[in-house]
Formats: sequence, structure tokens, C-alpha cells
Amino acid sequence: FRFPVGLRSRKEQALPTTVQVLNFYPNPANDVVYITAHVPDGAERVMLEVINAQGQPIANLNALSSRGLVEFNTKHLASGVYLCNLYYDEIKVATEKFTVVH
Repeated sequence: FRFPVGLRSRKEQALPTTVQVLNFYPNPANDVVYITAHVPDGAERVMLEVINAQGQPIANLNALSSRGLVEFNTKHLASGVYLCNLYYDEIKVATEKFTVVH
């Protein structure tokens, strides 16, 4: 059985095309945000870099030692949107945003 070009079977359409590797709870955050990062088997270094709206790095967090769950204190941050970069062994693999509201 053949499918016309550009069409996929229902089984193929049901498969996810991306994996969510970064999650934030709660989002928006007040005093603390819990960041869950997917840690692949064999990774030697898994780092999270938090960046403010001006593009300045404000924190570097080790996600490997915590098995992918990092508690990040946001009390000292101004209200706003922040980016979080995920690095596996020095290679950036994901960027997601979270919000801080005080």
C-alpha cells in the first residue's frame, strides 16, 4: 500500500516530532522555579544557563549532579521573562523561556 507524496499514515502522524527537554514549574515563578532537564545517558556534562532579557548570563547551573532537577531561587531576579539554555557536553541543545512575577 502506498501513500501519496506529502501524506503520512495515522501511525506516523501520532508520533511526536520533538521531545520537550526543559520544563519549568511553576511558570510563572515567584520565589523559586524548578527546572527539569532531560539528562541523556552517557552525558558527561549537563549545564543550564539562565539569561536575562538583555542577553546577559545571570546563572550557570549543573543539571547532571542533580539528575536533571534543579531548584533555582528567583527572589533576587526582577519580574520579567528569562531564557534558559541547556547544554550537553558544551553543545547548546535547547532554549526555553520562563517568567518571574513578584
